[in-house]
Amino acid sequence: MYPGTYAAEAPDSIAAVMTGTGETLSYGELDRRSAQLARVLRGAGLRRGDVVALLTENNLRAFEVY
Repeated sequence: MYPGTYAAEAPDSIAAVMTGTGETLSYGELDRRSAQLARVLRGAGLRRGDVVALLTENNLRAFEVY
């Protein structure tokens, strides 16, 4: 299911956990951050069908892009 659905129903529920550190990401945070990234990419000229590559460490910020 689309994470935004969970964010609307239970924004404080945990969407992801880093097992090594115990750091968490809630559905509300995930929805807010991914929407912010989408606005930035859209403002940079990306449109539906364009491709973005991601090179990242193993961390919760990667979920914003996924």
